[in-house]
Amino acid sequence: MTHSFSFQKYAREALLASSLKIVLVSALVGLLFLSACSQKQPTSFVPIVDEPLPSKVQEEVKKSDKVALLLPLSGQHSDLGQSLQKAAEMSLFDHGGDKLNVAMYDTKSSASGAMSAAQQAVQEGSGLILGPIFSNHVQSVAQVARRAGINVISFSNNKNIASSGVFALGFSPEEQVRQIIAYASSHGKQSFGVLVPRNAYGSLVENEIQHLRQQYNFDVEFIPYDVNSKNLSHDLNPLKTLKIDALFIPEGGRSLSRLISAILYQEISLEDIQLLGTGQWDDSKTFENHTLLGAWIAAPNPQERLSFNGKYQQAYGESPNRLATLAYDAISMLAVLRRHPGEQAFGFAALTQSRGFDGVDGVFRLQQNGITDRKLSILIVTQQGLQPLQMASSSF
Repeated sequence: MTHSFSFQKYAREALLASSLKIVLVSALVGLLFLSACSQKQPTSFVPIVDEPLPSKVQEEVKKSDKVALLLPLSGQHSDLGQSLQKAAEMSLFDHGGDKLNVAMYDTKSSASGAMSAAQQAVQEGSGLILGPIFSNHVQSVAQVARRAGINVISFSNNKNIASSGVFALGFSPEEQVRQIIAYASSHGKQSFGVLVPRNAYGSLVENEIQHLRQQYNFDVEFIPYDVNSKNLSHDLNPLKTLKIDALFIPEGGRSLSRLISAILYQEISLEDIQLLGTGQWDDSKTFENHTLLGAWIAAPNPQERLSFNGKYQQAYGESPNRLATLAYDAISMLAVLRRHPGEQAFGFAALTQSRGFDGVDGVFRLQQNGITDRKLSILIVTQQGLQPLQMASSSF
C-alpha cells in the first residue's frame, strides 16, 4: 500500500508550536522550519564541498527521480516505522519537499511484506529505494531492486547485507568498537576485558577486537555470557581474577543495567578500571547509573540530535525513536543531490561521492561497497549527559 506524506498535517502541527514559525526561503531549499527563539537547529544538510558532482554521474542512464520509502507502518514494528516516517516528513518539510517525489510503502513488519512493497514501488516507477530497516527484509528488497537496476539505501546496520548498490546506512557496531578500543589503547589502556554476549552480535564484537589486537598489540580476555540467564553472575566470575585496566561492555539499555547489577552483586571491583561502551549507552538511564560515570563511548555527538529531538517533540508531541535521524538524514541527503539539475541525482556515483554529507549524526559517506563510513566522537558519561573528549572530524 502506498502512503502520501502529510505535509498539511505537519504544517498545522508546526503552527501550533508556539516557539516555531514558518518562513519562506528560496525555491531551492523550500519551506524551512525555524525556531522563533533562535534555538540552534539541526545541521543544514549540504555537501562537505558544494561543487559540481563528478562528470561520471552525467554518464549514467537516466532513471526516475521518484523515491520509494519502505517502512513497517503496520505489524509488530509499526511504532518504529511510524517514527521514521515522521522524521522523513520533517526532513522533507525542512529541506525542500517540493523538490523531491517520495512515496511511502508499508512493509508490514515482514520480509515478504518488504518484497511486495519493493515490487509495487518498482512497478510504480521508483528509481531509488530508501529502507527497509531489518537486514533480512533488505535481502528480500535487494533481489527486486537488482532486477530493476536501482539502488537501495537501507536503514540496517548489518554490513553483511551491503554490496554495490545496496547500502547499510545504520550505525555500524564494528565502527563503534573499532574507534573506542583504538582511543583507549592510544590513551594507555593495554589490558582489556571484553564482555561477549553469546549471540551473533557477540561474535561480531570478538572478531573485530581480535583484528584490533593485532594492530594495536594489547592484551585481551573475553568473558562470554547470556544476559537472560539465571547464572549471569556466575558467567561474570572471571572478572574477579582478571588483571585489566579497561572493561568493554557492548550492550545498552536493560542488558547494560543487568550486567552492571550482576557485577556489583558479585562484589567485583571496578575501581581503577576504565569502562568502555558504544552508542547504545546514549540513553538518559545510563547517566543515572553512578557506576557508569566516567565511562568512555564512541558515538555521534549528541548535540545536533538533541536539537532534532526538540523539534520532533514540538511537532508530534512525542519523542523520536533513536533511529529516526537515519530517515531524516537520508531525505536531507537526497534533497542536496536533487539540487544539481541535469545530472543523475540519485545515481551510484552521486550517492558514493567521496566528500560525503553532513547530517544530524555527523558527517557520513556511502562507500562503493555499500558500507557507510561515519566520523564518531569519543564521549564521557557524566550526570549531565554525554560530554565530548574528542570531537568527530567534520569532513573526510
